Amino acid sequence: MSNILKKSKSLEFDAIWDNYIIQAVPVSEARQQLYKSRVRQFILWLRGKQIKKAKDITLSIQREYIAFLLSAPGVTQGEHIRCLRRIFEISEIRIFQNVKIPRGPSIPHEIFSESEIALIRKHVKGYLRDIFMTGLYTGLRKKDICLLKKSEVNLEKWEISLKMNKTQKMVQVPVLKPLRDYLRSAIARSRNDYVFPALAEIYQDKPCRITHNFIYLLRRIGIQNIRQNDSRRHCSANLKGIHSLRHTFAYLAGKSGVSAYILQATLGHSSAKMTEHYLKHATEEDKRRCLQQIEDYLEHLK
Repeated sequence: MSNILKKSKSLEFDAIWDNYIIQAVPVSEARQQLYKSRVRQFILWLRGKQIKKAKDITLSIQREYIAFLLSAPGVTQGEHIRCLRRIFEISEIRIFQNVKIPRGPSIPHEIFSESEIALIRKHVKGYLRDIFMTGLYTGLRKKDICLLKKSEVNLEKWEISLKMNKTQKMVQVPVLKPLRDYLRSAIARSRNDYVFPALAEIYQDKPCRITHNFIYLLRRIGIQNIRQNDSRRHCSANLKGIHSLRHTFAYLAGKSGVSAYILQATLGHSSAKMTEHYLKHATEEDKRRCLQQIEDYLEHLK
């Protein structure tokens, strides 16, 4: 190990990558290849700057590389930099520890209308139907749905209890009636620990495939999904996708009178501010209906 570390101080790609493979938590083959290409790209970029020693990767060089990523099409800078930080740290090379990673302007997800929900329900099949049904009726994120285990679903209490992958926060989500038979049937068919084995297998191999196929479904059935450009990254983003199911669930819950406090606990948000963000989808019709209740109440007092 000491010889490998000594070599890695000289920014040898093979040595740095070997260290990572030996010590890192296993990931899918597709993700491993992605990480490998990032390390190779970074080292080649450094060589172009005549940098061959780890000690020469100054803060200014690190900031320059981040600026380089900002100009690259389709690159998610934050995840990219955190990936390099983890891999190089295994070889005792500390980089990107004291630099601020700029974030592009966030693009909010839009909700699905009732007519769009009916259209998707009519055409969605297979593992995409699994994620559509579960996302719409629970508000869970994609990863939590894909890796949902049988032990996390209580068929007697009709409750899903799990630690959310993104926040590590425990949540208890009641299983609504339209989802109960669907989950019961899925659990009965499953031959391993996962509620949706096909989803789990695809997610562990190539999670982006699920997202892309869902977007393709929306396009195929004619759901308008306007794309907005992120000028800082020269790429575009879909306004509707799998995460829109979570927003739609929150919107429908709020529209049905569920309090922000209850919704916050169900969605696993750390703050009420995030929940309020999800509730901003209220339409003029929703506002008018709620205000009408105030008008009726005041009229009753006369």
